[in-house]
Amino acid sequence: MSHAGSPAYDRAKLVELFGDDPRTLAEVEREFLDTARVAEQVGATDTA
Repeated sequence: MSHAGSPAYDRAKLVELFGDDPRTLAEVEREFLDTARVAEQVGATDTA
């Protein structure tokens, strides 16, 4: 899954903030994507 070009997702910044440990980055990326999904769902139901 590639996120290149997405302005909301900056892997280089994640590496800068959390280091280059693959396990840590995978966890942070999962949390980021989960949060984005929930925000998208809330936004979809908030338009009523």
